[in-house]
Amino acid sequence: ADDIFSNATATPNYGNGAPQVRHMVFLRQPMTRYVSHKLYQKKQKDTVEETAEDIKERIRTSRGKGQYMSSIYKYLLTPQQRAMRYDRTRTQEDVVAQKAQLSIGNLLRYNAIVGMTETFSQSMKIFEHAMGHIVTSTRKEEEARAMFSRYIGEEVSRNVSKRKGISTGSVLKELNKDEEFMAIFREFVKYEQMIVDFAMDMHQKQYEAVKKGHFERYTLESSDMLYLDSVGM
Repeated sequence: ADDIFSNATATPNYGNGAPQVRHMVFLRQPMTRYVSHKLYQKKQKDTVEETAEDIKERIRTSRGKGQYMSSIYKYLLTPQQRAMRYDRTRTQEDVVAQKAQLSIGNLLRYNAIVGMTETFSQSMKIFEHAMGHIVTSTRKEEEARAMFSRYIGEEVSRNVSKRKGISTGSVLKELNKDEEFMAIFREFVKYEQMIVDFAMDMHQKQYEAVKKGHFERYTLESSDMLYLDSVGM
């Protein structure tokens, strides 16, 4: 399954301690992920400028249809949530917004371990620490630590297309020259951005817990539970 919350043994955390199954999720800033994905898909030998114009056209077309970036739900919703049917009177934005709230709720309820591409080294330290507490033997723990030690302290590689010189960063830089378009782009990604911003906060709390040696006791805070209550989850 594509989603990370499909395991039948995964039990939500309602503030009574961490669930037996811990889910790990690695997220990335939505604009960066969108551009990176389009670069990966493209095969023709476009320039940076041509690639940027193609992305502008695609996003403007999507927004013209009232659409929002929503690929993240493929991973963060449970199969039951993904199969939910919505009242036809609701707008596309209403549905996308509710799915964003459900996704955030899942990150909390399942007490997911969150990694972020933009803070790759921190993420590897969190995962290495978590794996060290999950493994059941000295040998397995050593193997887990060896696996993560290859990445700790290293910068995540930049996405570069098969066409030399065209990177995600170079295309984003070109897009940022068009302020009118960037307002459309921000609107397009705003619900995924809401999820990623919340996940980044979780990530930072987890990293701080690792540094203080309290990660094994990391669980939902009262403010997190209040958030779930406020959105009716």
